[in-house]
Amino acid sequence: MSNPYVLTLLTLLEWIISFVAVIAGLSIVLNWWKRWTFQRRGPLPDQQFSELGTQVRKFVAEERGEPIEYIRLETRVEEDLGCTGDDADEFMLSFATRFEVDLTGMEFGRHFGPEASWPFEPMPPDLGHFPVTVGHLITVAENGKWIDPPRIG
Repeated sequence: MSNPYVLTLLTLLEWIISFVAVIAGLSIVLNWWKRWTFQRRGPLPDQQFSELGTQVRKFVAEERGEPIEYIRLETRVEEDLGCTGDDADEFMLSFATRFEVDLTGMEFGRHFGPEASWPFEPMPPDLGHFPVTVGHLITVAENGKWIDPPRIG
């Protein structure tokens, strides 16, 4: 004879596992869609970059595993390159070390989202959207210190 409580718990566990699998699947599809639309824009047309600008683009391409031809001035580090949470923190520290940039005053949460979180965690407060672009990284590298990018939206 089966215990009805055990069957109910197993059914509930199956539902939870299915829910988590659906959320994970949606995340994979959304990431694939971002990558496809990003790469669909095609290679960068001929543009002139300073030597430092070329070095920053090369750094971003190598760090994120993208061909340098796809790294444009308007390429957003988080949205287009998928760099967020701990990865973004490591990326920015590596950028600061490589280009000798002082990141004092940078409020990480204004520019990058948190690491993937459990679906029921409360959202962090809205600090506005200040995306970091490759063009902005070039400006920061030229100045040697962090400057906030403009707010979008």
